Amino acid sequence: MGMGKQPTRAETKPEEPAGSSDDVGAEQEAPGFLAEVWSAFGSVKVAIILLIVWALGSVLGTVVSQAPPGMDRAAIQRDLIAALGPVLGSLKFHLQLYCVYHSFWYRTVLLLLCVSIVVCTVERSKTTLRRLRRPVVRASLPSVTRMQAAVQGNLRGGAPEETVVTAMEFLRSRRYAVCRADHDQGTDLYARRGAVRLLGPMLVHISVLLVFLGAVYGRSTWFGSFTANAWIEKGGWHHDSRTDQYFLLRDFHVPFRPGQDGESTVPVDYASDVVVYEPVVSGPAEQRVYVFPDGTGTGPGAEPDGAADVVIPADDPRARSASGGKEVGLRKVREARIRVNHPLMSKGIGLYQQDWGTIVDLVFESRGADGTTQAARATWVLHGGTQPREGDALARLGVGANAHSLIRLKRDAYGRHVAQGGDNQVVPTNNRLPLGPSLYIEGAASPQDAMAGQWQDLGYLSPSHPLKFGDVTIRMSKVTPFTGLEAKRDPGVGLVMFGFAVAIVGLVLAFYVPLRQARVKVVQLKDGGIRVAAGATAGADEASARRLIEGLAEALELVPRGRGGKR
Repeated sequence: MGMGKQPTRAETKPEEPAGSSDDVGAEQEAPGFLAEVWSAFGSVKVAIILLIVWALGSVLGTVVSQAPPGMDRAAIQRDLIAALGPVLGSLKFHLQLYCVYHSFWYRTVLLLLCVSIVVCTVERSKTTLRRLRRPVVRASLPSVTRMQAAVQGNLRGGAPEETVVTAMEFLRSRRYAVCRADHDQGTDLYARRGAVRLLGPMLVHISVLLVFLGAVYGRSTWFGSFTANAWIEKGGWHHDSRTDQYFLLRDFHVPFRPGQDGESTVPVDYASDVVVYEPVVSGPAEQRVYVFPDGTGTGPGAEPDGAADVVIPADDPRARSASGGKEVGLRKVREARIRVNHPLMSKGIGLYQQDWGTIVDLVFESRGADGTTQAARATWVLHGGTQPREGDALARLGVGANAHSLIRLKRDAYGRHVAQGGDNQVVPTNNRLPLGPSLYIEGAASPQDAMAGQWQDLGYLSPSHPLKFGDVTIRMSKVTPFTGLEAKRDPGVGLVMFGFAVAIVGLVLAFYVPLRQARVKVVQLKDGGIRVAAGATAGADEASARRLIEGLAEALELVPRGRGGKR
């Protein structure tokens, strides 16, 4: 019913008692199992339980170390068993605690929580819309006199209909929407102002649902969503094949907080200076040509068929290359500094600052009796944004008689994983980017020794100082400082932001729009007199409710015979 129009008799019909409405009959005819499931998901207790499980899962995903994205499951299982033992390692693997946010149980909880929110939103929306369309007009005399401000009394003269019309006109003059219900004993009036407040909680429920749907929509690859991690060293490239953009890491910064002896170990921020390029090809091209402005080679992002054979800057005169005389190159589109929570947005792709650290390439060599050399490789990614723990960097030698031996990083006396200085000479100094070239290594002869905690110190490994473990020589082939960037497309961001906007509107309506209500009962007495009871509520503004009732009593020329409500 509109707030400003005169309600018809059909519109002002009071709500029927519970159990007699058509909706209830439909629910009773529904299948028992489906009705029970619907009722369970509409329960606040179920929603709270799901929220608690979801929160505990999120805590696990934050506290428990997670495997890097894209890592082979067999390798993850092997590393977990080697680090934690067969029981705990297998348990962590099968429960997918190494990738909590992508595990089957975490996604199931999210799905059930989403269903619960949908059911709760539907049920509460039905109740709210019913209250807006068909407010309960009739009320008992005690409920009217117990309102925030109330009065009851007799009229000296006049007709009941005249009294009802006068009360309705008075309430409408105060901008109240009035509903009327006639019955054998007399007439009831229900008036309200600010009924839009009832939409507040409903909009908040809908906003939560929109945020969940936006998150699901934004994470689904069916709708073009993707997330890709790029570890780029200074001067390195990242090619996004989806939008055909090139990102050049020009520089990287990690400022640290001041400490007692210079800089502390706590970074204030970390940021990447990135330049965005797009390929430019003038004229018809027989093949796709990518050009990198550093001129050192085809580099990352080259076509598998070798088409990227031109490496001349776009503004260089030599850009008119031997590839058919076409003018080719990369055009700089923009450059920006990427910081935590301040991504670079380009062509729908968000480039986020995620991490920083060092990539260490290891080589394991074993020379056989016949003079042949076996070699194996391992790569450790040592993150600087999150301090690694002992055992996070683990490798199996895989060659020679010590093929089953394990090595891992160990903190040195100064609590660092990467030490400053080379040739096994450690200088006690705070280490900063670029990270030092030495690693403090310990080894276990077998997985059984590792599980038993029988690790032996092997010393410091550096590019110029290899280590020997049994018949295997351990070499550090390369140390590369990197910045960790995350390229992400999330088409659900708009829906999520719209959900937050709906939530803000709902909260404003729920907390800042007062709902004012008034009720009037007009009863014809047997002796011919008229009994009138009126009450009003106005939330925190009790004085407004009192003024309304006093004005109504004056308009009706009511002779009080007893006042109810709070005085």
